[in-house]
Amino acid sequence: YYEGLEGMRYIINDPLSFKGEVLFFETPHIVALDQQKLLKEYIRKRVALGIRARVIGEWSPEIISMRSRDKDEMRETRILPQDIFNSDVEIGIYGNRIYIVDFKDEFGFIVEDSNISSVLKKLFEIVWASGKIIEKI
Repeated sequence: YYEGLEGMRYIINDPLSFKGEVLFFETPHIVALDQQKLLKEYIRKRVALGIRARVIGEWSPEIISMRSRDKDEMRETRILPQDIFNSDVEIGIYGNRIYIVDFKDEFGFIVEDSNISSVLKKLFEIVWASGKIIEKI
């Protein structure tokens, strides 16, 4: 369990220690400038390490903007209608770990458990393959 900006930095950077793909259920609700800088720093490091990402997010200007940078940021983003998916937290799935971060209240946690990460990976893949994805913007 981690709190504050430094705690979120620790959580968000944890996937950089894994070489495999990182999966995210993304939130567009990252409002503080320090948090935005933190995420830009993470993306720069992830790209430098050659770690690919797949993201599922809600229809929002922030997620649409993020999707426009997918190629440069080694990411594939899929967008769901807000009536199907919207989130105030970010969930990261990588290796045998998951994290959940609440940017509004600046706290989060990391769970290292292969059973939990496996189930969340399967849920991610179900949503990824869903016919509800918005392909054209």
